[in-house]
Amino acid sequence: MNTRTWRKNTLARRTIRLGIPILAMVAGLPAWAASSSTWPQLGYTAGHSGFNATETVIGAHNAATLVDGNTFGTQGAIVDPVVIAGGVAYVNSQDNYLRAFDLATGAVRWSFFSDGSMDAPTGLAVGLGKVFVTCQIEATEPTNLGLCAVEAATGKQKWSYAETFYNSGSPLSPPAISGDTVYFEEYDGFYNRYVTALNATTGAVLWKFGYCDEQGFCVHLGAYPPAIDGGMVYFGCTGFANGPVTVIGVCAVNATTGQLVWQEQLGDTQWTDGSGRIAAVGGKVYVADVTVTCYGCNYTIDVWVLDGATGTTLWDTPITGILNNANSPIGPPAVADGKVYQVINAEAGPGGLVALNARTGKILWSTTNNTLESAPTVVQPAAGDAVLFTTCAGNGIIGTTCAFDGATGALIWNSPDSDVTSSPTPVVTGGTLYNVCGYNAICTYTPGSAVPSSAGNVAAPW
Repeated sequence: MNTRTWRKNTLARRTIRLGIPILAMVAGLPAWAASSSTWPQLGYTAGHSGFNATETVIGAHNAATLVDGNTFGTQGAIVDPVVIAGGVAYVNSQDNYLRAFDLATGAVRWSFFSDGSMDAPTGLAVGLGKVFVTCQIEATEPTNLGLCAVEAATGKQKWSYAETFYNSGSPLSPPAISGDTVYFEEYDGFYNRYVTALNATTGAVLWKFGYCDEQGFCVHLGAYPPAIDGGMVYFGCTGFANGPVTVIGVCAVNATTGQLVWQEQLGDTQWTDGSGRIAAVGGKVYVADVTVTCYGCNYTIDVWVLDGATGTTLWDTPITGILNNANSPIGPPAVADGKVYQVINAEAGPGGLVALNARTGKILWSTTNNTLESAPTVVQPAAGDAVLFTTCAGNGIIGTTCAFDGATGALIWNSPDSDVTSSPTPVVTGGTLYNVCGYNAICTYTPGSAVPSSAGNVAAPW
């Protein structure tokens, strides 16, 4: 790193820590990196697998060389991962603005004011020339929040949608986009919770899945976005015996019609959390869930794999024993390189990262040397070159980004930013790692000599 770059980044870090907003640093990414960058939604794919199969630069071989790059700053805290498309990074901030940063120059192309709704931790998705974000629909009190489609090139609102049964309704999950449909979970401010499918071009409602019985007991949905794969939509659900959904686990509906296809209880127990930490890829559904046998009893954390067409359990692996003080899984599993990677939180002390064989569920390796705070992101530019990135803390560093070798679980790298106050999932695309730093900025990191790999990327073997 040359002296000028070091001074630029040092000033940025100091500015962030002092709480002074940065609009953007003027230096951008190399042209090839900006043009090849894409990360459209949480977990990269509509199934939220966490695997960017297009990344050809960053891998286990050079993750240890990552150095500070450009910084995109805002005037409010950032709790959502960045989304990227068309040479632009879209950043959602709790100062109630969605901003579009030009990756090549670092300049702000436009900002979209949401009238006080950006504090809803609901994330972003980008596709079909639009950015989908939570926004305020009515200005009355209590406010009613919904989903807005913003033109990606200009920041102009194209349409908005909200369930209007009762004020104070709100999206419950980040949006997920697949084809010409955007899916998300919403709450109407009363009892009803729905998985909703909208036409991404017009905002028209295609279908809604939800249920409340005559006593007002309703299907409850998980906090994570629905996962879409193979013409199906998968989500965490909690139902009641006198309703159409009688399980606490996973529900699957037809992506075109919204009709229930199957429902699967996770384990022969009385209670699971039904949070919907789901990744769906290749006709399989990967779920991390907490299982409890009775109120106040011991619980276990399991990783499940279900058949996407039928809901049949293919394997179920308890992973609680890796940490004696395991508390819960964090985020959906990541699926790549024939492995399933899951982060485990701990009640106190370091957390863990577990790798399982995607076909058999056998635990391949685990690590407990850091407190991990986000779902993992995986890239693999060549065979045997998989690397995982998570937001993490530990080893004397509080709040940073960690890189782990996908083959062994060895810690390769810690970012130098030690004051991250939120825990979004890192993003890796176009030879660049993006993650929140400080509280109000996106920091970027690139390898010491970042050039595209001539070998190309390797798809996950199944």
